[in-house]
Amino acid sequence: AVDAETDRLMRALWYEDAGADATFAKFVEALARAARTPGLHCLNLLRGTMLGYPDNNDKTHHPDLVTLAAACERAGADLRVVVLSRAPEPIVASTAVRRKYLGVAEEVTQMSNQLAFLSTQLEAVDAAFFVCVAYAPDASRVAGPVAAHLAGGLPQTERHLAAAIARHYVVKRPDDRAAELATIRAHVASDARLRGFQQLYRRFTKSQAS
Repeated sequence: AVDAETDRLMRALWYEDAGADATFAKFVEALARAARTPGLHCLNLLRGTMLGYPDNNDKTHHPDLVTLAAACERAGADLRVVVLSRAPEPIVASTAVRRKYLGVAEEVTQMSNQLAFLSTQLEAVDAAFFVCVAYAPDASRVAGPVAAHLAGGLPQTERHLAAAIARHYVVKRPDDRAAELATIRAHVASDARLRGFQQLYRRFTKSQAS
């Protein structure tokens, strides 16, 4: 893993507006220092955060893959991204029903918007540099195939990637979409908005599988 300061700079680049250009330059310097040491360097490992959507439930700031790719290119670092997707029902049940970050209707709308934002960003990044993986309880099911896709035919890189994915990709509870949907409906009727989110998610997973 890279040092905590590099992860902090990445978060600041995405979520703070003041001094964004200076933050970008510092982030590039930190990535360049890491790249001088051959090997696999993992970002987005700070405890207590996931740098995901809707991290911080921020309506205007999101993880920015395009900026990240630009920083890595300038630093001479070879970027690879694992995008972990989760179905609408468990996301909304987790964030709006159990944790009550937002109301169900508002959370569904926000997550729909952020899924569209993520899809657009992925379209701007070379498909060879990322892979989308569905949320699943067993990392061993995805570590090998994901690493093979991202490694570019380099066996040593593939082994290191597989080990890193198995180590850091931790799912604490399996999803039960039917049960989660029943949980949402027991609290509030937001079927119309939820159906829209479900449709967006189906289109997203289909586009990433093609």
